[in-house]
Amino acid sequence: MVRDGVRFFFLPHVREQLAREILAQFEAFAKTGLVLDHVNTHKHFHLHPTVLGLILEIGREFGMKAMRLPFEANAPLWLRPWIAQVRARLDRAGICHNDYVIGIARSGRMDEAAWHARLPARGRIRGAAFAGCVARAIRHLGVRVGGFSDVFGDVFVD
Repeated sequence: MVRDGVRFFFLPHVREQLAREILAQFEAFAKTGLVLDHVNTHKHFHLHPTVLGLILEIGREFGMKAMRLPFEANAPLWLRPWIAQVRARLDRAGICHNDYVIGIARSGRMDEAAWHARLPARGRIRGAAFAGCVARAIRHLGVRVGGFSDVFGDVFVD
């Protein structure tokens, strides 16, 4: 991934190929007829400044209004300035995003107890979660599970 990141940044022909792939992904999603409520990338590649810039540029053509920000409260200190830069770029671009996620560090080991342990400390903040059990735990509390459009309201209404 590091090698790819360097190539994305320094090689124009690789950036062009990357732009074509991002465009193809948006086009493929558009063909499904589903509502684009947020954008996310495999292995958080949208944290790379070149990838993020291309997604912001291309995504706007497809109605992108929100992006998942992979920030967890216990993220390593070296990652926090990078996340802050991504958050600032999303804000400047007018792209809604969650404030934090729960479960990145516990990927593959997230359970209801871990989810509940994180909730009291977070308060009323826009969040996203990484786990199938999360929906079950939330429904148990009597909350309807939805997507970004449920969290951000009429931001997604044209």
